[in-house]
Amino acid sequence: MFEFSDLPRPIIRHLNGLWRRRWTVIAVAWVVALAGWFAVWMVPDKYESRAHVFVQTETILEPVLNGFTARPDYSRRVEVMRLQLLTRPNVEEVILRAGMDRTIEARSDIERRTKMEALINELSQKIKIDSPREMYFVITYKNPNPEMARAVVDAVLNMLIEQDLGATLSESEAAVRRLNLQIEAFEEKLTANERAVANYRRANASELAGTLGAARRREQKEQELARASDELERTEGRIFTL
Repeated sequence: MFEFSDLPRPIIRHLNGLWRRRWTVIAVAWVVALAGWFAVWMVPDKYESRAHVFVQTETILEPVLNGFTARPDYSRRVEVMRLQLLTRPNVEEVILRAGMDRTIEARSDIERRTKMEALINELSQKIKIDSPREMYFVITYKNPNPEMARAVVDAVLNMLIEQDLGATLSESEAAVRRLNLQIEAFEEKLTANERAVANYRRANASELAGTLGAARRREQKEQELARASDELERTEGRIFTL
């Protein structure tokens, strides 16, 4: 059977010392636990809002990448799109749409603008736009206020959709313009051909009339020959019957 005296002597000495100071150890443990709980309680809550969306990066970035002979890789295109989306005017628009400007307290327009600039810088760093796979984007933002976190993500998402829709509409309008140009070119070509045919007929009216008359006479002769052949066959049939 195991006995306390079987333990090594250094361990026994440490255990005896702890036992003699057990109340001190318990008090220190309680102080550390209370301090930890207080620190956790003081940490402000952070609510995360997240949105998932599919976006055609080529459509949105076409105005930016137009003229480049070599297209950058996908990660670089994502970074370019993020920088394009989170420009200072766009971030300020997100602040206004989410209502974050109402939280700014200032005594003058200069102070208000200074705080707005600071809020723009802070928000542009906290909004995260990631793309785990091609054309699939995740927008993330954290805020102590859950409603504000959701409002910011909604504003960024709507702005991204507006840019994607605007680029798609621009692309469709460009396609319609190209189609209209092709139709106009075809109509001009058709009109020119019709005009050329009309001019040819006017210039060669007599020859065309003679050609058409000869064709009609030949057709009449062929019809008369066919009728004579039919009459001959019927006559031969009657003779054979007799």
